Amino acid sequence: MEIPPEGTEVILVTGTQVREITSEFFLALSHRTHLKEIYFENNMITKISKEIQNLQVEEIWLSGNPFHCDCDMIWMRDWLSSFNNATGKITVRDYRDLKCNNTKDKQVPIYQMSEVQLGCYPLWSTGQKVGAAVAALLFCLIFGLTIIVFQNLREVKFLLYYYLRLDTKPRDDPSENLTNKEYDAFLCFW
Repeated sequence: MEIPPEGTEVILVTGTQVREITSEFFLALSHRTHLKEIYFENNMITKISKEIQNLQVEEIWLSGNPFHCDCDMIWMRDWLSSFNNATGKITVRDYRDLKCNNTKDKQVPIYQMSEVQLGCYPLWSTGQKVGAAVAALLFCLIFGLTIIVFQNLREVKFLLYYYLRLDTKPRDDPSENLTNKEYDAFLCFW
């Protein structure tokens, strides 16, 4: 889109096939003080650059465009919701009429959409992060203890027998003679 000459007060681009307005366009207009109104109604705009927030204009009109909403549009939702509180000099007059064309919630205005409706799924909630950290810590602890036990198997068997009287050697037949068997530990008393 061509940048209008210095001193322009109103930009009127309506009913065209314009699909996107680039950040360069808005950056070129961001320091213009004479610009008062911008009309981008009823075009084919699916994306708009966040530099639109930096314009020094009184009114912007954006309705009638098939906005493609995704996670990159959270800035627009937050920006538009600020007009619900009527703060700031710049005003998007038709912010209540701006809707997403690609979501199942086509009747919900962009400024009221949640992250999930915009297609942003938070990876982890705080509770999930804590749970995952505890699970990972327990896994590492159990895995580490398992490695230590298997590296020191003879000592562990001895300690189990000595303190808990657990016989760690399986016996196939209890009536079998034990004189020809191998033992893990020999105890000697003085």
